[in-house]
Amino acid sequence: MGGGLALLILFTVCWLAYLYFYPSAFGTKSLGYLLLVFFIIRGTFAILNSRYEFFPLQMDAALYHEMALDVADAIDRLGWACLFSVQSYQGVVEPGYVVPLGIVYHIIGRDVSVGFVLNTFVFMLTGYNVYRIGRMLFGERGATLASAFYSVFPYCALESTYLHRDPLVNYILSEFFLRLFYILRGGWNLMSLIGLSATIVYSGILRRENLVLIFFVLGVLCVFYVLRKRTILTPVKVGFAASAILLCYLLVMWSGNLWLFRGFSQVTQLEMLQNRIEMLEPESAYLEDQEYTSYSDLVVASPVRAFYFLFSPLPWKIFKESQYIALGETMFMVIAMLYLPKALLLLYRKNTGVALTVALYLVLGIMGAGLVHSNSAGAQRHRTQFSFLMVSIGIPTIGFQKKFLNTKS
Repeated sequence: MGGGLALLILFTVCWLAYLYFYPSAFGTKSLGYLLLVFFIIRGTFAILNSRYEFFPLQMDAALYHEMALDVADAIDRLGWACLFSVQSYQGVVEPGYVVPLGIVYHIIGRDVSVGFVLNTFVFMLTGYNVYRIGRMLFGERGATLASAFYSVFPYCALESTYLHRDPLVNYILSEFFLRLFYILRGGWNLMSLIGLSATIVYSGILRRENLVLIFFVLGVLCVFYVLRKRTILTPVKVGFAASAILLCYLLVMWSGNLWLFRGFSQVTQLEMLQNRIEMLEPESAYLEDQEYTSYSDLVVASPVRAFYFLFSPLPWKIFKESQYIALGETMFMVIAMLYLPKALLLLYRKNTGVALTVALYLVLGIMGAGLVHSNSAGAQRHRTQFSFLMVSIGIPTIGFQKKFLNTKS
C-alpha cells in the first residue's frame, strides 16, 4: 500500500510540474487540473482496493502480478542486463505489459497497489491524448469536452484502478493515432515516422491482433493516396515502404521463436478463432455453440457478433451487479456513436485520409473483435480500445468550431 501511495504522490507532482512548465499543453489549465482531480480520486480508490479487495484479483490480473514479481526478482539477481536477453522472456505472459510492470515493482515496491496506481495514471494520459486528438481535428472547445467525457467513462475509469493491460493498450493506440493523424495532416518527418513505427511495434507486443488491423488500415491508406494523387510515389517513399514491409515479413514469418511475434501468423486462422470462442464461452457467454467451418461463416456471423460485442451485456441479460457498470459504459458509448456520422462527414471534407482511417479501424476492428469474443467480460475490456477513439472523434463535434474546416488536406 505504501508503494502505491508513493507512486500516486510522485505522479501528482510530475503532472503539476508539467502544467507549470508547459502551459501551452492545454488551452486552459482547468482541464489539466480536472484530469488531475480524477486521477487522485481513482488512485485513492485503487490504493483502497489493493488493501480491502473490493474487487479481488482475478486470474489474468493475478498472473500479471506474479509474472511482474518474477521480473523484479530477475533484475535483483541478474541486473538490468537480463532485460536485453530474449531467453529471459520465455514463459512470460504478455511481456509488453508484465515487463514494464516488473521494472516499476523493482524501483518503487512490489505491492499490487503500485500496479493499480500505474494503470490509473496511464488512463489519465489516454484522456490527455483524447484531448490532443480532438484539438488537432476539431478545436479546443470540443477537445476539452471529449477529454472530460472520457475521464468519467464508468467501466474504463474502474478498470484503470485494476491490474489489466487494457489501459496501456489504449494509451499506446492513442499515441499511434495521434502520430498518424499528424502525418496525414502534413507533418511528415523522420521523427514522426520513428514515433509511429514505435507505437505500431509496441501495440503489437501488447496485443498481436492489433498488428493485423493496423497493417490493413495502413495498407488501404497507401493504396488510397496512390490512386488519389494519380501519380507514382517517389523512389524514397517506395523504398521506405518496401523496406518496412520486408522487415515486418521477415520478423513475423521467419522469427517464430521470438517472443515478440510468437503465434502472430495464427491470428487469422479459423482453428484459433474457434478455440478462442470455446475458451471464453463458459462464463457470461452471449452467443453459444457457434462454429466457424469456413471464412464465409465469419462474414455471416460478424454483424451479429459485432452488435453483441459493442452492447453486451444487454439489460435483460445482466446477472451480476458489476455488469451494471458495463451497461453504463454502453450508454456513454452510444452518445459518442450518435455524433460519429457527423464527425466522419466533417473529417471527410477536411482530410479524407483521417476519415478513412477512423472508419476502417472502427468498422473492421469491431467486427474482428466480435468474432473472437463471445462473453461479456472479454467484450467489456476489449471494446475500450475502440471507445476512446469514438470519444476523440465523435464528442468534439458537440463544440465544433467551423473555422477548422477552412483548411483541406
